Amino acid sequence: MVTTHLYDGKKSLPLDIELYQHASSLAEGKKDIEFKKKPELALELIDRSLERGYRPGIVLIDAGYGNNITFLLELEKKKLKYLGGLAKNRKVRIETLENQREEIRLDKLAESLPSGLSRSYGDKFR
Repeated sequence: MVTTHLYDGKKSLPLDIELYQHASSLAEGKKDIEFKKKPELALELIDRSLERGYRPGIVLIDAGYGNNITFLLELEKKKLKYLGGLAKNRKVRIETLENQREEIRLDKLAESLPSGLSRSYGDKFR
């Protein structure tokens, strides 16, 4: 299933649910007209929420979506901020103290954190 929810800091309210059908469950597999990948379904649900006038401060996504660059670019086109898990070998864009943009692997970024942060969060990146 793919879902969207509203969250006000205290309560979560489900908005929409779409059933994901694995290609193997469809007669023509990935070529079946009914087949949609989870990121496609998620974007449809996000669009539905936006059409209703909801403008999320942040979109929380499962780790699998965080590794899907096409999905992330679509969120960025919609001017949506997002938060989700990423694989440690994923490159991310950061802004340096000198206001320069730089691409760096997530595991290398974790290694560059001050030792206190590195111990707290670094293991999650390794």
